Parts: sequence; C-alpha cells; structure tokens
Amino acid sequence: MRSAAQRRGVSDPVAIRDLLESFLRACRQPAVYEPGEEPIPVEADNHSLAARPNGCLLEIWGPAGSLTRRVTAVVSETKQGLELLVHRFGGREGTLWMVDLERQSARFDAAAQTRQFAKALEGFVARALPAARLQELTVGADLERSLSAVYPRGILVEDGRRWAFLASPPAAGAAGADGALAFGLLWLDALRRSRRGQAVAGLALCLPRPHVAVTAARLACLDRELASYRLFALEGRGLKPVDPHDHGNLSSELPVCFPPAVPDGPTARLFEALRREEGVAVTPRPDGMLTLHVRGLVVAEVGHRLATFGLARQTPLRPGNLDEALRLIREIAEVRRPEAAARNHALYNLYPELWLEAQVRADSQALDPSFRVQPWYSRTPATLGGDRGVLDLLGIDRDGRLAVLELKTEEELRLPIQALDYWLRVERHRQRGDFSAKGFFPGLAIADAPARLILVAPALKFHPQTETLLRWLHPRIPLERIGLTADWRNRPAPVFRAVGADAPGSKGVPSPIRPDL
Repeated sequence: MRSAAQRRGVSDPVAIRDLLESFLRACRQPAVYEPGEEPIPVEADNHSLAARPNGCLLEIWGPAGSLTRRVTAVVSETKQGLELLVHRFGGREGTLWMVDLERQSARFDAAAQTRQFAKALEGFVARALPAARLQELTVGADLERSLSAVYPRGILVEDGRRWAFLASPPAAGAAGADGALAFGLLWLDALRRSRRGQAVAGLALCLPRPHVAVTAARLACLDRELASYRLFALEGRGLKPVDPHDHGNLSSELPVCFPPAVPDGPTARLFEALRREEGVAVTPRPDGMLTLHVRGLVVAEVGHRLATFGLARQTPLRPGNLDEALRLIREIAEVRRPEAAARNHALYNLYPELWLEAQVRADSQALDPSFRVQPWYSRTPATLGGDRGVLDLLGIDRDGRLAVLELKTEEELRLPIQALDYWLRVERHRQRGDFSAKGFFPGLAIADAPARLILVAPALKFHPQTETLLRWLHPRIPLERIGLTADWRNRPAPVFRAVGADAPGSKGVPSPIRPDL
C-alpha cells in the first residue's frame, strides 16, 4: 500500500517535520545525500528539525560535512527512502534523499538507475549521431580521479576524432546537471593523461534540456586553445546538438540600490538599543533596509519607521517586545562566538558562509590591502538562464576594479566552475554600466577592466582537484585564491595566495595535456 507521501506529497511544514522524525526513528543507519554527493550520516546529536512558515528547516553538522536545507515538500516515499524537495541557501531548488544505509537497496537502486540510463545512452547517441560510436561507457566512482558514480562516462568517436563523453541523468536533477561540467573536465583530463598516444579533441556533455543554458554560458569561460566542446540536450528519449556559443535566454537583473535608511523617531531608539548589543553588526541592503546580524545570522531588519526581529520569521519590533528581541540576540551571541564551548550547537554551525562573510566585511583588508573598506554588497539578486543564484560578496579595490568574492567553508569540488556564474553576472552588468546607473558604488569610478574573481576558503578546505579545474579556464578571467587559517572565525587571516591555477607558493603549474599529445 502506498503511503500518504506517495499518494499526494507532503508540503505542510509541521507534517514534513513529523514525517522526517518518524522516518529517522525507524532507521538503523540514517543518512541524507544529494545527487552526486556522498551520504552524510544523521545521528541523534548532530541534526535539528524545525517547522517554519516557509518549510521545515533541516540542519546537519559533524566531521562528515554540514548541510542546511529548507524542506518544502516530501515528494515521494519509496524503498530507496524519502525524496525531498529542498531549497538551498540563496533560493536554489533541488532534491535531497533521506535513506537508511543499512537497507543496501538505498544505494543499489541509485546505481541501477544510472546503469539503466547509461544503457539507454547508447541508443540516444546512435539515433542522434549515426556516424558516431560510444565506446568504453562506464559507471561507478573513480575515487583516485574524483570521478562521481552519478555520471555515465565514455569515449565518443566520430569522424576519426575522440571526445571525452559524460552525461547527467535526469534523475540527478539540477544538482547533478550543475556538477556535470566539473566532472566532465576531470574525465577529459584523466583520458588525456592515460592515453597519450590517442588524441582526445575535447569534451562532449549531455544534459537535460532545462539545464543546458547555464552550462553553455560556463563553456564560454573555458580556454578553447586547450580543448573543444560539444553540448547535447536530452529531450525525452533523444539527444539534440546545442551550439555551445548560444547561451540561450540568459537574463540578468540588478535592482536599484537605494541609500541606507535613517531610522527615525521610536524606530531610531529601538535600532540603537539593538545595535549596542555585543556581537551585533549592521549591514545596509541594496533596498535601503538595514540588517542587524550576529556573526552573519540576521536577527533584525530596520527601515525608516519600521523594525522587525527574529530568526526564521520576522516579528514587528515595538517597545513592548524589545526585551524579547534583546534576549534573542544575547542567546545567539553567547552561542555563536569563536570561543564557544558548545561547538555542536545548531546556531554555532548554522550558515558558516554567513559567518565568514561577516568576518570579511569587518576586516576585508586582512584579505587584500587593495580592497576598499566599503561598500560591500551581499547576495545581489541575479538570474542567469532561469537559474537564480547569489553573489556572495561584491566589492571594489582602490584601482576601481570590481572584486567578486566566492566564500566557502567546506570542501567543494565544483567551486571553480560554480564561481563562474557569479563572475559572468557581474561582468554582464559591468559592461552595460548597470552598477553606476543603479546606484551601486556611489561616488566611485568603476574601472573598464574585468572583475577580479577571488575564491576564499580555509586553506585545507580547497578540494585537491581545484587546480586541475582552474587550468581549463580562459586566461582572461583574473582569478585568485586565498586560503585562510583554520580559526577564521576569530580573524580571516590568509596563509596563502595563489593566482589562477598556480599551486600555493609555486611559480606556475603545467597546463592540461593538449589534444595533440
């Protein structure tokens, strides 16, 4: 008999929380994973579930990794586990599976789906490219080369040319498609290194149609001197070639940036009472509102004559509930501090990138003395090919060059490729003159030069394949990396700086193996 989740899906936040708690209690070895990622164990003391007005907030932390997702629906309940519709920080929608790893079918079913898709690929390629052959098609992880089991991969042979071929299954969803280019480049690199006597012309990617545009835009950032690229859209049970130079319907929007609000009357007194609390910092938003946060966690929002407070849900702030707001701030400040004893507390581990962002805002010149202290714009809304994303931090240096800072606190293989999205959006607006026209960086001249793209993370949290991926980027992209000390929560002090694909402390690294070698 099918469960209620199977019949209609569950979208009420309280019902979602209750269903997840019930599922976890019934599991012997519960875990969660997103397509293309390794499972993260769920234990009694490393997670929290909270019903919020806009979904159920799921937080997991621990040595195996951390995860914060807003669960908006339980899509289905199968023998594989619970399929959850989630929103990541920044608004991106995706799929998360909650499974019992003791039920081995939870892993076997995913592998079987990939094998079935791989088998179908041979027919898709035969129909779309009658003169081509798909050889050595394989599935399964290759840990030595960081190749994921999510993506079938092989060699496409056509007209005497060989291509590294990789496909993202529809079942992998948006998260799988988002990682396809990164894993495809690793596959291309692996083939060229292992087959020096056989030229590999480049990379051929197969993606579900809805996810093609963003990848096409990313391809424009790669060095065509090193490889050629082919893109195929998966539609139904067929493949259609896509011109990688055609970015599709790429739109990018930038809001008008208003001057920061000046609280007036009773609102000013409430604002001052909150602002004076230890650990509270004030950040203006482009819409003019002021956000008050405790090491990245927003606890209040203040305008000219309006103020609200709260974590997941904002409540109007009045003199009558000021003490409640102050208690909330003090409780958060006590837990969310570098020297806190309870390092497993949910509020300590919640949104670590926001904590890092707050540290960078407070002392940006510790990262790079050329940065102007102000202004910094956080998570400026932008849309690229229908995909809503965020700009972690956007600033400007003393030469007038824009600086895009992509902040991460945990290891992420796809970071170099994902960071291209932010850089592309900024470049689009810079070239149009949108930033000055819409009130950003008032009184400052923006240089007619590409924005700097800077990846910032704890030094030991850059993935070992980061440099491999960076070697494929076009040299016109001024990319830098800054590795921080492990105690970045105290101060974001750099321990290394590297330009492009250079290894820290080196004078350069080899380029990817060329197709003719």
